Amino acid sequence: MADKATRSRDTKPDMEETSVALFTHNFPEEIDTIPSTMSDPNQAEAFKDYDKLGTLNLKTHDSSKNTWPHLDNSKQAAMIYYSNGPMLALDRTDHSVEIRKHLNKYGLKIFLTEPICSHMVDDQYANKLFHNFNFGFYSEFYNDGNTRKFRSKELDSIWQYVRRNALTNVTVATCDYDIDKYYPLYREHMTLTYEDLFLKFLKVYGGMDQSPKQKITKKFVAPLWRYTTARYLIAAVMAESDAYLSWYFAVPPNMCEQSPWANKKEMEKFFPGFFDRYQNAALAMNRAAPYTLDMPASQATFVREHAAHNYPLYTEDEQINDGMNPVAYNEKTHQLEYLYRETFVSVHAESRFAQPTGNYSEKVIQSIIYKTPFILLAPPYTLRCMREAGYKTFDQWWDESYDEEENHVLRLKKIVEIIDWIDGLSYKVLFKMHKEMEPVLNWNFQIAVDSTQTGALSKPDNNFTHVSWQSEWAKKNFNNE
Repeated sequence: MADKATRSRDTKPDMEETSVALFTHNFPEEIDTIPSTMSDPNQAEAFKDYDKLGTLNLKTHDSSKNTWPHLDNSKQAAMIYYSNGPMLALDRTDHSVEIRKHLNKYGLKIFLTEPICSHMVDDQYANKLFHNFNFGFYSEFYNDGNTRKFRSKELDSIWQYVRRNALTNVTVATCDYDIDKYYPLYREHMTLTYEDLFLKFLKVYGGMDQSPKQKITKKFVAPLWRYTTARYLIAAVMAESDAYLSWYFAVPPNMCEQSPWANKKEMEKFFPGFFDRYQNAALAMNRAAPYTLDMPASQATFVREHAAHNYPLYTEDEQINDGMNPVAYNEKTHQLEYLYRETFVSVHAESRFAQPTGNYSEKVIQSIIYKTPFILLAPPYTLRCMREAGYKTFDQWWDESYDEEENHVLRLKKIVEIIDWIDGLSYKVLFKMHKEMEPVLNWNFQIAVDSTQTGALSKPDNNFTHVSWQSEWAKKNFNNE
C-alpha cells in the first residue's frame, strides 16, 4: 500500500500557469479585454463538450414574453471566472451600443467557479488589513447571526461592469449556496443563483476498489492542506484522536485571537473548555508537525499571519512547493485510497467554514468515491445543499444538526462532539455501523458518477495536469508585484 503511494509520486504532472482567469463564451463578438474560451486549446475542448451536453444551461430570452424557452442554438452569452477576488478585466470592458442591446435581449450569464471573496462593511478585524478582508483573500464571519452588511469583491466588479454598460439581463451563477439570500445589495442589477460549474466539471476516475470494506482499523482520516482557522482547530482534535492526519503547519498559540469568531472570548462563551483543550493539543501538534500522509515534508511550515494564503512548503515534490494542488495526482492515481479502505469516517474540511453560504467540492467527493461516511467541516447548510443534489447523509447514525447551526463556534462544537463520540467506540461497533451504512454509501457513489458530465466513470490516463488560474488582482496584491 505504501509502495503504491510512493510510485504515484514519481509521476510528474504538468503545471500550467495561465495569464488570465476570465473568459467569454458564446459572445456576440470577440473583445480585446477578455479572451474567448475558443482561443485556449484546453478551454475550447471543454466548452465544446459543455455546448454539446447543455452543461451551461444557456437559454434564449424572449424579452417581449419574458420567457426563457430552451433552444438548441442559444444566443445567451457567458463569462467564466476561475479565480478569486476582483475581476479587473471587467473594469476595462466597455461594450458598444449594439453589443449592449444583444446582451440585454438574450442575456449574459457569468459563472464564478470559486467561492466568492466576501467582506463585511465596517469590520473591526479588517480595518486597514488585506483590502477589507480579515483572513487574507476573504473574510471570516462573526457568530452574531449574520447581521452585518456583506459585500463580495467579485460581485462588486460585476456590479460596476453592469451599471457602466447599462446591462439589464445578467445572471451570476455561483458555487455559493443561498447566495441570493445573503447578498441583497446586488439584486437590483443582477440575478444571483446557485449553479456550481466546478462540480459539473469534476470527473470520477475508475480504478478504485469498489468492494465492501472488510474491517475497520482506524477511526478517522483527515486530509488537510491549506491553513484555515477551522482546519487548525479540528487538526488539534484529530491529533489526539485515532486518526490519519495531514497537517503541515506550526502555529503560534495566540493566532486565533485575530479571528472574529474563534478568539478566546468567543470560545469561552459558546464552547467552554475547548480553548484550553485545543491550546494544549496545538502545542504538542507544533512539536510533532508536519503530519503527512501522501506528501512527505522535511519540516513544518510556520504560519506567520492569520490568513488563508498559507500553503504547505518543504514537501519532497518541488511542484507542490511551487503551488500545485495534490488533487492533480489524487483523483487519477487514488494514492489515498489505502487510507480509506480500513477507516470508518472521514473528516473533510471544505475551503470555507465561517461564512453564511454553503459550498462543497472534490474534497468530500473523495470520501464518497471511497465509500466512506463523512463529517463535513463547512459553512452551514452545506449538507442540505448536497441532499438537494441527490446525496444521502448520515443523520440516521449521528446528529447532523450542525449543518443548520449558523453560529460557527456552536457548529464546531457539535462536530467535535460527534468526533469524540466516535473516538470512544470500538472497531467492532464501528464496523457493524459501517455495514448498516452500505446502501447509503453505494447510493452516494452512484450519484457522484451520475453527476459527472458523461454520467460514467472516466478511464485513468497518464495525463496529469494542474492548471493554476492567475488572478491579476491576487498577483498584484499578494505577490508584491
